[in-house]
Amino acid sequence: MTNIYDKANEFERALRESAEYKASVAASEGLYADEEANALYTEFVSKTKKELMEDAQAGNEPSEEELTVFEEIQQKLMGNAKFLEFVQAQQKNYNFFN
Repeated sequence: MTNIYDKANEFERALRESAEYKASVAASEGLYADEEANALYTEFVSKTKKELMEDAQAGNEPSEEELTVFEEIQQKLMGNAKFLEFVQAQQKNYNFFN
């Protein structure tokens, strides 16, 4: 009989050895190592996106200023090569699992 824990460990090892996983790790490390990309990403996720989501959940519309700040940060991120590598790697992981 096959031990489920052995199969789970085998699956985990296979994932860690996959090109998709290695590319994702490298892209994440690159993003966090790049000060500008890391700062923009952190601001985007922790502050701007969170605030917009909280407002939406409370039934409030974002202000023009909030939308402008969100769009400016988003544009800066889309112009950052490390962030784009990160997004592409995440998309490949998503496609790999779906």
